[in-house]
Amino acid sequence: MSLFENIDNARSRAARTKKSKPLPEPDTYQRVIRDDFRAGLRAMCVDAAPGSGKTTLLQMLAEIILQDELLPEGEKAVFLAFNTKIVKALKKVLPDIFDIRTVNSLGYLICRENIEGLQFEPKKYEDLIRRIVDDLKIPSPAKRRDLLERLTACTELHVGHNLGLNIPQDDWVEVMIGVDAPVLGAEEALYQLTLRVLRQGLKMLQDEKIVSFLDQTLAPSVFGWRLAQPYRYLLVDELQDLDRASLNLLQAATTPESRIVGVGDQRQSLYSFKGADANAIDHFAELFGAERRPLSICYRCPANHVAFAAPYTDNIEPAPQAMDGVLEDIEHNDLLRRAQIGDLILCRENAPLVTVCYDLVRQGTPALIQGRDLSRTLVAFARDAATWDGQKVDRTKASDGLALVEMFEKINAYGESLYTKMLRRAERDGRPADMQLAGLADKISVLSLVLEQGGAQTLGELIDDIRRLFRGKPEESVVLATIHGAKGLEADHIYIVAPELLPHPRAKTVQAQEAERCVMLVAFTRARKSLRIVRPQDGEDPGSLIPEALVRHEEPVTAQAS
Repeated sequence: MSLFENIDNARSRAARTKKSKPLPEPDTYQRVIRDDFRAGLRAMCVDAAPGSGKTTLLQMLAEIILQDELLPEGEKAVFLAFNTKIVKALKKVLPDIFDIRTVNSLGYLICRENIEGLQFEPKKYEDLIRRIVDDLKIPSPAKRRDLLERLTACTELHVGHNLGLNIPQDDWVEVMIGVDAPVLGAEEALYQLTLRVLRQGLKMLQDEKIVSFLDQTLAPSVFGWRLAQPYRYLLVDELQDLDRASLNLLQAATTPESRIVGVGDQRQSLYSFKGADANAIDHFAELFGAERRPLSICYRCPANHVAFAAPYTDNIEPAPQAMDGVLEDIEHNDLLRRAQIGDLILCRENAPLVTVCYDLVRQGTPALIQGRDLSRTLVAFARDAATWDGQKVDRTKASDGLALVEMFEKINAYGESLYTKMLRRAERDGRPADMQLAGLADKISVLSLVLEQGGAQTLGELIDDIRRLFRGKPEESVVLATIHGAKGLEADHIYIVAPELLPHPRAKTVQAQEAERCVMLVAFTRARKSLRIVRPQDGEDPGSLIPEALVRHEEPVTAQAS
């Protein structure tokens, strides 16, 4: 062997054995999963509790692939992470035999193999939507702008839910309303335009070889594309957050002989979270014939928080050395006094968050509400309400300078028209509308609050006031979010406002009640140190959610003797 061949082999070994921080000793559940993987179990679906070390487990399995030399020379395994931030972190600790990427980038790889010479254009669909709207020759600039914003949101959500190109309109509308898409009042037009956008976008991909982010999940699903050289090993993190299109990509990147492990928590699969499939873990297990394994120890939360969350899942237990944390009820004024940058305030609905956000800002505490989709929906709702004439919306009048005359009355009247429309559709289809109607009532309350607090005199001022609630840097603010929007977030100190909405009083069906249990589990497992439930300001106190035996108050700070 030549000197240069020796050097090349040494470099190859170094790349395959990249040094990283030693992993902790596996707990009982991790050891079972590790041993089953080492024994050759082809497909596993790991049901992980909140804060149970999902990513750490996958790193343990990656070490087995490396140490046992399970990959032929020159071949790579794939590790699919939830976002690019996690991808960058894992690339620092995992050896180069792992192809670490997001699910979206896996879709790009499949597209690139099926169409040579692709040109990536991130603004492809933004430009396409603008051209389609321009072709409609809408004379009003305000109406064009409104349609652009709505159509963009619908296109993104359609792809995330893998709704295909043949979904019936009624089914499409139900999905869009369920994920806060701004479709109310323009359902039929937006349905037809969304499908037009996607069909033209796919034609551009085939004819002009122009690819964008949405194509990465849309095209493989529509065209049935597969990876030319499927992965032998595939590890997937945050399985519960995958949408239907992403699950299809996993199939397109593997064969029936591939070894695959997915890790996630079904109880944290919140119905409307970024288009995630509410039953992603079950669907994954069915698609790959995966055996289920529990991962139950929560390393994030104090012991009494775990006990508080336990009634909402059968798969959680505290870490062996976990101590109790603060768990108590407090008053609204206590929240305002305590809340600091880095804290997280949660609620089942948006309107109570708006009230708290204004209270915090008023006293000089930087705060923002998290939720881009909600911001877009509220802006669209404001424009429609402002131009509602009692019979129809006239979006040609939705200019920034439009005076807000009797706006409170218009908000309620327009909301009532949508309420009636939703109710009639639900009765016609034989589907419950309780939660959709609750979502509508929440939007009406939010818009009325913003109008009252901001005192806007024109439509442009009202839209600015709406957007201002969502502006800012989370790392420099108290962050407020719905519990649905808090999935994936954690903080030392968590506050939950409007506890009377847990579970939501309008959740009547079995499916809705089960979704509320997921919501409560997520809410109660975000805190690393303290979880405080804020009593309602007005109305009758429904009583504490916290069992008396689990209540823990903060230790009083005493001055030390000099």
